[in-house]
Amino acid sequence: MSAVPLLLQARLDALAVALQGNVASSVFDALYERQGEALQLGTPVAYDAAGIPFQLGLKGASGKPFCLSNADLSILVGLDPHEYCVVLTFRAVFLATTTIEAVQDLTKRLAHHFLSNEPRAFRVRRVDLCADVTGVVFTSEDRESFVGRARGFVRQETRDVSADGSTRFTGLSIAMGNPLSARLYDKTEELRVKFDAEHEKRQTEEHTLRSAGWDGESSVWRLEFQIRGDALSELNARDLMTLADRLDPIWNYLTGAPPRGRGAWLRLIDRASASRKERCSLDARWLPFQQARFNRDSLLPAVRQDARRGGVPLANALGNMLSFLAASGKLSEASGWLPERVIAEDFFRLTEAIVSDPGLVKRYVEQRDGT
Repeated sequence: MSAVPLLLQARLDALAVALQGNVASSVFDALYERQGEALQLGTPVAYDAAGIPFQLGLKGASGKPFCLSNADLSILVGLDPHEYCVVLTFRAVFLATTTIEAVQDLTKRLAHHFLSNEPRAFRVRRVDLCADVTGVVFTSEDRESFVGRARGFVRQETRDVSADGSTRFTGLSIAMGNPLSARLYDKTEELRVKFDAEHEKRQTEEHTLRSAGWDGESSVWRLEFQIRGDALSELNARDLMTLADRLDPIWNYLTGAPPRGRGAWLRLIDRASASRKERCSLDARWLPFQQARFNRDSLLPAVRQDARRGGVPLANALGNMLSFLAASGKLSEASGWLPERVIAEDFFRLTEAIVSDPGLVKRYVEQRDGT
């Protein structure tokens, strides 16, 4: 094991995107014709989309009649009540070796092939974000050390390792089955069990890890978040074309902005540091995960809004605050010396301070009212 925890990589590990628009009639005709040939032959047939070779299956999936696939992605095509007629699901190996800008370009190319008009939306349906760290060890006892908005949903993962049914701990899963869930697991163990040494998936993953500093022997632990459904809307991550700028704020919301991580959806604490969980400091093993970055220019954590009940975006909250200060005469000439990023950073720090000290607001009100 490495002497100190080492962050090896952070990346997009799964992505599904639905294209909103009408499928061209010529595309439907070609798909029906080729699928008929596949049914006659009893085997998938070749289909070319935007100059990219795919295999067209004998049947569709998820309510859509056509399913195309290759090593990089799968595509479902069919009518939809909301006109999300084309759904792209990118594979992990492709995402590990491709920039998000290249993914966006490929999506546009495929939209131009399948749709009769410009897509009205590139709607993200699923995002998985992950970070890999070596030089750390986790045990089943750590399930009691997770706190945050996801606490109470931690489940232990084990794997059979012998014929007598004995098992060993391989990780933890948090809030599985919800729109926002997480897993912390031994990635090297998973690769060795699921794939032989020559498999493309294992070779690609291990090569990437070695290039980042992995010694090839010690365990690599992966923290992975799956985001779908309402959680994507609440985190403002529905648009593929702006997704790159959202990844770091979302990760900071999920793991907590370092160094304290207050207000995080999930964090790991050192239970020996205080008698009460809310006062415990972060476990040192959590810090390298917090430091993961997908976009080096991003600093602020995301603000999650309730997609069902609405909510006030950070920009609106800041606007209201500035309007109040301006009306009171305390924000004269602010536009010249108070950039929006500085305002946002200070506003977040203030929010973090309030959350970390529940008695702060009460003491302020008492002092203000002279009670």
